[in-house]
Amino acid sequence: MDGFMDTTDALSSHLPKERKLEILKDPHCGAFAVIWCAAYLLASFAIFYEIWAMGLVYVCCPVFVLSRALSALCAVTMPNAKKTGMLCAFTKDTEKSRAAVFMVILALLAAAGMVLIFPVSGGLGTVLGFAAMYCYRAKVRKEFGGATGDTAGFFLQVCELSVFAGILIGGLI
Repeated sequence: MDGFMDTTDALSSHLPKERKLEILKDPHCGAFAVIWCAAYLLASFAIFYEIWAMGLVYVCCPVFVLSRALSALCAVTMPNAKKTGMLCAFTKDTEKSRAAVFMVILALLAAAGMVLIFPVSGGLGTVLGFAAMYCYRAKVRKEFGGATGDTAGFFLQVCELSVFAGILIGGLI
């Protein structure tokens, strides 16, 4: 959640890329971070309650594997916005092509599990998870010049919420 809050603070600033990267490093919490955190928690509570009420809880189990596999895939395939930091340290000596192939396989297995459990809900959740990854990659390259540890945390939160929203919408269909 820290990465989500830092990234929403930086994105809400509408400042140049260099200043946004400074905001990501700042340990203080801005007003936009608090607002977006509250909105995220309210949305996730509402979605989780509805998923539970519909009996779609089992399809949620592979979501955490899917979101982390997609996050790791982005981490090893995107350029780093900074030459320092935790994400840079974790990915600099990685065999990126081997890691990317493994993460794609893991994401596809998690997606297949979701579809097998509840086809419509699992399928729609998977589609929204991959759509969140596509949007994240474009936004982060444009706004920051690449990924950081904070933006990876941001993606993890957004991806999970997107997949859960897809599961919910699929259950309503």
